[in-house]
Amino acid sequence: MFQCTTGSVRYLFRIFTFCLLTFTLSVPAGAAADKAGSAVPATAGKSAAPADAVPPKADDKAAPKAESKAAPKAEKKAASKTAPKPAAAPAKRSAAGSKVATAPAGQNLDEIMHRKLEEFAREAIETMNTHALPSQNKKEIKKNADGSYTARYVAIDPSSIRVSFKKAESTGAVSHIGYMHYTEREYFCTASTEAAAKNGPFEPKINKSQTELVKYMRGKWSY
Repeated sequence: MFQCTTGSVRYLFRIFTFCLLTFTLSVPAGAAADKAGSAVPATAGKSAAPADAVPPKADDKAAPKAESKAAPKAEKKAASKTAPKPAAAPAKRSAAGSKVATAPAGQNLDEIMHRKLEEFAREAIETMNTHALPSQNKKEIKKNADGSYTARYVAIDPSSIRVSFKKAESTGAVSHIGYMHYTEREYFCTASTEAAAKNGPFEPKINKSQTELVKYMRGKWSY
Protein backbone atom coordinates (compact mmCIF):
# COMPACT_ATOMS: atom_id res chain seq x y z
CA MET A 1 0.00 0.00 0.00
CA PHE A 2 1.07 3.48 -0.89
CA GLN A 3 1.64 5.64 2.12
CA CYS A 4 1.02 9.36 1.65
CA THR A 5 3.49 11.56 3.28
CA THR A 6 3.57 15.25 3.58
CA GLY A 7 6.35 15.49 1.00
CA SER A 8 4.52 13.35 -1.57
CA VAL A 9 1.30 15.38 -1.16
CA ARG A 10 3.12 18.56 -1.75
CA TYR A 11 4.84 17.12 -4.79
CA LEU A 12 1.55 15.99 -6.35
CA PHE A 13 -0.11 19.32 -5.61
CA ARG A 14 2.65 21.15 -7.37
CA ILE A 15 2.37 18.92 -10.43
CA PHE A 16 -1.41 19.41 -10.56
CA THR A 17 -1.13 23.16 -10.15
CA PHE A 18 1.50 23.39 -12.89
CA CYS A 19 -0.61 21.34 -15.30
CA LEU A 20 -3.74 23.36 -14.58
CA LEU A 21 -1.91 26.67 -15.07
CA THR A 22 -0.30 25.46 -18.29
CA PHE A 23 -3.66 24.33 -19.74
CA THR A 24 -5.39 27.57 -18.75
CA LEU A 25 -2.77 29.76 -20.45
CA SER A 26 -2.40 27.65 -23.58
CA VAL A 27 -6.14 27.38 -24.57
CA PRO A 28 -7.03 31.19 -24.80
CA ALA A 29 -3.81 31.95 -26.65
CA GLY A 30 -4.61 29.36 -29.35
CA ALA A 31 -8.25 30.45 -29.72
CA ALA A 32 -7.27 34.13 -29.98
CA ALA A 33 -4.69 33.23 -32.61
CA ASP A 34 -7.34 31.35 -34.64
CA LYS A 35 -9.77 34.28 -34.46
CA ALA A 36 -7.09 36.79 -35.37
CA GLY A 37 -5.94 34.62 -38.27
CA SER A 38 -9.47 34.32 -39.70
CA ALA A 39 -10.49 37.97 -39.18
CA VAL A 40 -7.42 39.70 -40.63
CA PRO A 41 -7.65 38.25 -44.18
CA ALA A 42 -11.37 39.09 -44.43
CA THR A 43 -10.80 42.67 -43.33
CA ALA A 44 -7.79 43.07 -45.57
CA GLY A 45 -9.74 41.68 -48.54
CA LYS A 46 -12.54 44.24 -48.12
CA SER A 47 -10.57 47.41 -47.43
CA ALA A 48 -7.51 46.93 -49.63
CA ALA A 49 -8.91 46.94 -53.17
CA PRO A 50 -6.45 46.79 -56.09
CA ALA A 51 -5.50 50.06 -57.72
CA ASP A 52 -6.67 48.93 -61.15
CA ALA A 53 -9.94 47.36 -59.97
CA VAL A 54 -12.91 47.98 -62.33
CA PRO A 55 -15.85 49.83 -60.66
CA PRO A 56 -19.13 47.95 -60.40
CA LYS A 57 -21.23 48.00 -63.58
CA ALA A 58 -24.27 49.17 -61.67
CA ASP A 59 -22.54 52.49 -60.90
CA ASP A 60 -21.53 52.95 -64.58
CA LYS A 61 -25.15 52.61 -65.72
CA ALA A 62 -26.55 54.79 -62.97
CA ALA A 63 -24.32 57.78 -63.78
CA PRO A 64 -25.30 58.14 -67.48
CA LYS A 65 -28.99 57.76 -66.63
CA ALA A 66 -28.75 60.52 -64.07
CA GLU A 67 -26.91 62.75 -66.52
CA SER A 68 -29.35 61.99 -69.38
CA LYS A 69 -32.30 62.94 -67.19
CA ALA A 70 -30.68 66.07 -65.87
CA ALA A 71 -29.39 67.31 -69.26
CA PRO A 72 -32.78 67.67 -71.05
CA LYS A 73 -34.23 69.52 -68.07
CA ALA A 74 -31.31 71.95 -68.03
CA GLU A 75 -31.60 72.46 -71.80
CA LYS A 76 -35.34 73.08 -71.59
CA LYS A 77 -34.87 75.67 -68.83
CA ALA A 78 -32.10 77.42 -70.77
CA ALA A 79 -34.17 77.38 -73.97
CA SER A 80 -37.23 78.80 -72.20
CA LYS A 81 -35.14 81.66 -70.81
CA THR A 82 -33.28 82.51 -74.02
CA ALA A 83 -36.06 81.86 -76.55
CA PRO A 84 -37.33 85.18 -78.02
CA LYS A 85 -40.93 86.13 -77.69
CA PRO A 86 -43.01 85.33 -80.77
CA ALA A 87 -43.02 88.27 -83.15
CA ALA A 88 -46.18 89.83 -84.40
CA ALA A 89 -47.70 88.13 -87.40
CA PRO A 90 -46.20 89.58 -90.62
CA ALA A 91 -48.26 91.11 -93.35
CA LYS A 92 -49.84 88.72 -95.78
CA ARG A 93 -47.37 87.72 -98.48
CA SER A 94 -47.56 86.01 -101.83
CA ALA A 95 -45.84 82.75 -102.71
CA ALA A 96 -42.66 84.62 -103.70
CA GLY A 97 -42.47 86.50 -100.42
CA SER A 98 -43.65 89.95 -101.55
CA LYS A 99 -46.32 91.83 -99.66
CA VAL A 100 -49.79 91.58 -101.15
CA ALA A 101 -51.24 95.03 -101.87
CA THR A 102 -54.22 95.72 -99.64
CA ALA A 103 -56.48 98.77 -99.46
CA PRO A 104 -57.68 100.44 -96.25
CA ALA A 105 -61.20 99.63 -95.17
CA GLY A 106 -63.83 101.37 -97.30
CA GLN A 107 -61.40 102.27 -100.13
CA ASN A 108 -60.89 100.75 -103.56
CA LEU A 109 -57.39 99.43 -104.20
CA ASP A 110 -57.47 100.25 -107.94
CA GLU A 111 -58.44 103.85 -107.24
CA ILE A 112 -55.63 104.23 -104.70
CA MET A 113 -53.03 102.77 -107.06
CA HIS A 114 -54.27 104.93 -109.96
CA ARG A 115 -54.05 108.09 -107.88
CA LYS A 116 -50.53 107.19 -106.73
CA LEU A 117 -49.48 106.51 -110.33
CA GLU A 118 -50.79 109.92 -111.47
CA GLU A 119 -48.84 111.65 -108.70
CA PHE A 120 -45.69 109.70 -109.59
CA ALA A 121 -46.07 110.56 -113.31
CA ARG A 122 -46.45 114.31 -112.64
CA GLU A 123 -43.33 114.35 -110.46
CA ALA A 124 -41.37 112.32 -113.03
CA ILE A 125 -42.37 114.62 -115.91
CA GLU A 126 -41.45 117.70 -113.90
CA THR A 127 -38.01 116.23 -113.21
CA MET A 128 -37.49 115.35 -116.88
CA ASN A 129 -38.44 118.85 -118.01
CA THR A 130 -35.96 120.32 -115.53
CA HIS A 131 -32.98 118.15 -116.45
CA ALA A 132 -33.64 117.43 -120.12
CA LEU A 133 -31.24 118.84 -122.72
CA PRO A 134 -31.89 120.99 -124.51
CA SER A 135 -34.38 122.42 -122.01
CA GLN A 136 -36.34 125.63 -121.80
CA ASN A 137 -33.63 127.07 -119.56
CA LYS A 138 -30.74 125.71 -121.65
CA LYS A 139 -31.76 126.11 -125.27
CA GLU A 140 -29.77 124.80 -128.19
CA ILE A 141 -28.69 127.54 -130.64
CA LYS A 142 -27.83 126.79 -134.24
CA LYS A 143 -26.68 129.22 -136.93
CA ASN A 144 -28.33 128.66 -140.28
CA ALA A 145 -26.80 128.98 -143.73
CA ASP A 146 -28.59 132.28 -144.41
CA GLY A 147 -27.06 133.84 -141.30
CA SER A 148 -30.16 133.47 -139.08
CA TYR A 149 -30.29 131.65 -135.78
CA THR A 150 -32.58 128.90 -134.60
CA ALA A 151 -33.15 128.10 -130.93
CA ARG A 152 -34.56 124.72 -129.92
CA TYR A 153 -35.58 122.94 -126.76
CA VAL A 154 -37.50 119.79 -125.78
CA ALA A 155 -40.30 119.62 -123.22
CA ILE A 156 -43.05 117.25 -122.18
CA ASP A 157 -46.56 118.61 -122.19
CA PRO A 158 -47.94 117.96 -118.65
CA SER A 159 -51.52 118.04 -120.02
CA SER A 160 -50.74 115.06 -122.25
CA ILE A 161 -49.99 112.66 -119.37
CA ARG A 162 -52.12 109.51 -119.27
CA VAL A 163 -51.55 106.56 -116.93
CA SER A 164 -52.73 102.96 -116.70
CA PHE A 165 -51.65 99.75 -115.00
CA LYS A 166 -52.26 96.04 -114.87
CA LYS A 167 -51.50 93.15 -112.55
CA ALA A 168 -48.05 91.65 -113.02
CA GLU A 169 -47.93 88.17 -114.54
CA SER A 170 -45.19 86.99 -112.18
CA THR A 171 -45.62 86.45 -108.43
CA GLY A 172 -42.42 88.24 -107.42
CA ALA A 173 -41.95 91.47 -105.49
CA VAL A 174 -43.58 93.51 -108.28
CA SER A 175 -47.35 93.23 -107.98
CA HIS A 176 -48.40 95.60 -110.81
CA ILE A 177 -46.96 97.16 -113.99
CA GLY A 178 -47.75 100.81 -114.77
CA TYR A 179 -47.68 102.76 -118.03
CA MET A 180 -46.98 106.48 -118.35
CA HIS A 181 -48.11 107.95 -121.71
CA TYR A 182 -47.11 111.49 -122.65
CA THR A 183 -46.23 113.70 -125.59
CA GLU A 184 -42.74 115.07 -126.02
CA ARG A 185 -42.61 118.27 -128.03
CA GLU A 186 -39.74 120.07 -129.72
CA TYR A 187 -40.02 123.87 -129.74
CA PHE A 188 -38.27 126.09 -132.30
CA CYS A 189 -37.71 129.79 -132.81
CA THR A 190 -35.78 131.33 -135.72
CA ALA A 191 -34.56 134.93 -135.64
CA SER A 192 -31.93 137.16 -137.20
CA THR A 193 -29.85 137.28 -134.02
CA GLU A 194 -28.94 134.73 -131.36
CA ALA A 195 -30.54 136.77 -128.59
CA ALA A 196 -33.78 137.14 -130.51
CA ALA A 197 -33.90 133.41 -131.20
CA LYS A 198 -33.51 132.64 -127.48
CA ASN A 199 -36.30 134.98 -126.50
CA GLY A 200 -38.85 133.44 -128.87
CA PRO A 201 -41.68 133.06 -129.38
CA PHE A 202 -41.35 129.28 -129.70
CA GLU A 203 -43.66 126.99 -131.61
CA PRO A 204 -43.98 123.19 -131.22
CA LYS A 205 -43.13 121.63 -134.58
CA ILE A 206 -42.32 118.00 -133.68
CA ASN A 207 -44.50 115.86 -131.44
CA LYS A 208 -43.44 112.44 -130.22
CA SER A 209 -45.67 110.08 -128.26
CA GLN A 210 -43.74 108.32 -125.52
CA THR A 211 -44.59 105.45 -123.14
CA GLU A 212 -42.61 104.47 -120.08
CA LEU A 213 -42.98 101.41 -117.87
CA VAL A 214 -42.98 101.64 -114.09
CA LYS A 215 -43.54 99.06 -111.36
CA TYR A 216 -45.58 98.91 -108.19
CA MET A 217 -43.62 97.36 -105.34
CA ARG A 218 -43.86 97.64 -101.54
CA GLY A 219 -46.79 100.03 -101.74
CA LYS A 220 -45.33 102.59 -104.18
CA TRP A 221 -44.55 103.22 -107.84
CA SER A 222 -40.97 103.44 -109.11
CA TYR A 223 -38.86 102.98 -112.24
